[in-house]
Amino acid sequence: MTNNQNSSRLRVSDSLNNGRLLYTNSPQTHTVFKIEPDAFDLQLILPPATLNLDPTSLIVLEAGPTGQLPWGRAEVSPAALTEGYQLRCKIPGDLKVAPGSVDFEVNLLEKASRQPLLMTAYPLTMVWVGHSGFDPAIHGYNFVNSGGVYGAVRLDRKIFNQTYGWGLDKEKFFRKMYRDILGATVDENGPIPGQAPLSSGLCTGMIRSSLAFYLQHARPTAHDLTPVGPTLDTIMLYHGRQLTDRALLQATGWIVRGGPRRVFEEFKKEVMRGNPDPMAFDIGVAAWGRKDFWRAIQAEGHTTIPYAFRQEQPDQGEIFIYNPNNPADQDDYGYANAPAGQARRLEKHVIRFDLTKNTYYYSDHYQSVRPNGDGTTIVAVHQSAYEQGRSALIASIANRFI
Repeated sequence: MTNNQNSSRLRVSDSLNNGRLLYTNSPQTHTVFKIEPDAFDLQLILPPATLNLDPTSLIVLEAGPTGQLPWGRAEVSPAALTEGYQLRCKIPGDLKVAPGSVDFEVNLLEKASRQPLLMTAYPLTMVWVGHSGFDPAIHGYNFVNSGGVYGAVRLDRKIFNQTYGWGLDKEKFFRKMYRDILGATVDENGPIPGQAPLSSGLCTGMIRSSLAFYLQHARPTAHDLTPVGPTLDTIMLYHGRQLTDRALLQATGWIVRGGPRRVFEEFKKEVMRGNPDPMAFDIGVAAWGRKDFWRAIQAEGHTTIPYAFRQEQPDQGEIFIYNPNNPADQDDYGYANAPAGQARRLEKHVIRFDLTKNTYYYSDHYQSVRPNGDGTTIVAVHQSAYEQGRSALIASIANRFI
């Protein structure tokens, strides 16, 4: 038994994990949330002669949230309590409890008179844990996102035409903004003069193509240490689509009207809806209002996939992410997809949210306010923005002034 509460009169302990109940979707489904476990035991011990009752009298035990029907009820003798009585508590199947502390009471009443004898408040916590179904070890790439891994990235007109539908002055767009976002150093004529090699990788392409495979119930096309051939082509295609109108407009809305609290709540809703249109997070994005916003918005930010959330208190939350800079180990399974014999893990990469302050923290670089004072935020764009609509009017207009 754990979570002991010392009392001069009634000692209570439970069979839970430190008094925690989970409201969660099971490992097999992503749409049905329920409380686990659906029943638990309370161990009740009353020191002898505490209540000074007739040994033949009966005591009614009731345990449950304040003001609600009891989850557990029994009639026992004073002697049974002295020896230690195990009260079974059954949780109602339709119970809806917000994350945080549960006002839970254990009441002792005299059966004959229904007079209260003793009441003890007992601490329980409802923890919400939800998994989207995406698992980094199954749906992510196992190579590291870095310029060194990709090598020389080539401008490929065929991939360009698959990436975008229409825009203005597509040739200039191809040779400038598209080239720069890919970090391409080679075209059909050979090395591009003055073009520096890719240094930051293709994180958006890795993330968005991972989500595309996940939605197709497929694995990424390669789990090699080096992305080549069709794997690299797919990553380049999705990386370029961050310049499409739908992606840019969604991202702009989050920058101007979003914030960490809204990001957390929207992802939680998405998971509870079954994750039909998954999000990716761009973290470390320049916050609206910074003096260097227009420079920073082009140079900063990193793309990740949120795949699970945990909320133990109303004002705090955690979201677990797949970070392509630190790919999952082969045996590093997420909450939903751990095979038999493997422990479920949610500890590797987590963003922590302070919902009252509307802030987030992942690392010193990726947090609401960096040590140097720069403000950043999180942008959460749905995958549909990368799958539907390939126009690049906004980006191609901007490209004319670069």
